[in-house]
This record gives sequence, C-alpha cells and structure tokens, in this order.
Amino acid sequence: MSMNKKIFFGWSSDTIVITVIFSVVIIAVLVYIFKTISFKDPFGMWGGKLITALIIIGAEIYFATMTPLFLSYNENEIRIKMVIGRKKIPYEEILNIQKIEPIVLGNSMRKIGSGGAGGYTGLFNNKTLGDYYMYVTKKQDLVLVVTKTKKYVFNCSERDNLIAVSYTHLTLPTKLEV
Repeated sequence: MSMNKKIFFGWSSDTIVITVIFSVVIIAVLVYIFKTISFKDPFGMWGGKLITALIIIGAEIYFATMTPLFLSYNENEIRIKMVIGRKKIPYEEILNIQKIEPIVLGNSMRKIGSGGAGGYTGLFNNKTLGDYYMYVTKKQDLVLVVTKTKKYVFNCSERDNLIAVSYTHLTLPTKLEV
C-alpha cells in the first residue's frame, strides 16, 4: 500500500503582514532607485544604483524561492516543498521527531534566511537547539526533526499523525526531550 500525504503550510496573520510590508518596501526602494537613475550623471552614480537594484532583486528572488508551500511524507521520507526546490529528510537519517512549543524557539538568532517575509526560513541558532533549519509560516503546531547531521523545525497542522507515521518508519525509535 502506497502512502503519500500532502499538507499545505498554514500562514499566521503576522507572517502575512510581514511578507506584505517587506514586499511593499522592496518595491518602493526599487521604484525610487529606477526613478532616480540618470545616465547623464558625470560621476557614474547610475552604475552603483543599477548594481544595488540588481542585488536587491536577486536577494528577493532567493528568499522568495525559500518560501515553504507544503509538506509531504511517504514510506521513505518527509519532504518540504518550497517555491523552487524541496528539502528531503529520509527516515533512515532521522534520530528523533517530536512536537515542540513556540517558546523553544525563543531568543533564536537568524544566521541566514528570512525572519518572517515568506515565513521564517533558513538557518537559525539558539541555546536550546543549537543550529537548526526552520521552515515555519505559523508558530503553532511545531515539529522538531533531529537527523544524524542536522535539525529541522517546521509547522504542520497534522503533526500528531506525522509523528506517529514517522515513528513507524524510524530505525531508532527513541524520543528525546527538548
């Protein structure tokens, strides 16, 4: 019997607001840059503005592609599908999977990624978890997956079922407390 479950990421209102504000600010900055470019500038300032605009556009595209869309799982792995690409977490790599409360993420510092625009995505660090990758669009129903080499935090509206199904596929069904 083939098992393949897909769960779309739910978004919290604060993540939506941050995403909208961030997008409006980026668009406003780009409009300002392009409106103030003058190719007649004797000091070549237009080149710097153009490079700045390209860097902003590139960064925006990169972070937008990291926005998580849905989570799926089957007999072999858990997958987090993003706008472009996916993160695969094979069960054979998982040491532990469990629920965590939002307070566990308190005082986390972002090393690289997004702090709310398009979700909380990227590499984060705090004293409790150390380095971990986060794919969160709603700071509820959080799941922590510990693999042999990495830690992942994501939200899942059906986390109890995901955890139960995952434990049936794990080779080391031990539960660690955070």
